[in-house]
Amino acid sequence: QGIRRLQYIRYSMTSQFDKFMEENDLNEVRHFSVDPMGESKPSTILDEKELDEEIQMLPLKAPTTEELAAFAQSLKPFCTKATAYRPGKWRKKNPFFDHCVPVSLVIQDKFGGDLKIVNAIHKDNPEDKVGHVFNVIRGKEFDGTEEQFQGNYRFEDQKYDLNNFDHEREFILSTPETKQKYLMFKKKLEDAGL
Repeated sequence: QGIRRLQYIRYSMTSQFDKFMEENDLNEVRHFSVDPMGESKPSTILDEKELDEEIQMLPLKAPTTEELAAFAQSLKPFCTKATAYRPGKWRKKNPFFDHCVPVSLVIQDKFGGDLKIVNAIHKDNPEDKVGHVFNVIRGKEFDGTEEQFQGNYRFEDQKYDLNNFDHEREFILSTPETKQKYLMFKKKLEDAGL
């Protein structure tokens, strides 16, 4: 997990640096270096952003759908009323209900990738709509809590503003209550040795 955290920090810092360079019209500086005689010449240094995009800062072996599903199922016993988005609606018979955020974040912690935010819309009642989060790992979507919808919902892309955050993860964790529930969920897993 320490390596994962360092990879994320490196990615975040690289993204901030890239944004700074672009905003200040300094991108062309990357393509030149200065030799000992003080003359500018094209740089042969690899562009780290391109390299990061190529390897996607993921484990060497991509997880299979079966491995992801087994890991997600191992999280089910840790889903409780206290870590649900809407605790008053959570029921023990549907443990993944309102746990898409902590489950998706923990899956991202372990396997990397990105998060996708969508609307889950009830098939029979379009007014029944709720935000939903799941993982995208090496271009493949994986929804660890999809069973909470029991086949009664369809998903559609959600248009949202990241409010100056670079990634969905930062955006999602910017809400103190959401961050607290995620940290509580993660601590339960760590205490159990997961």
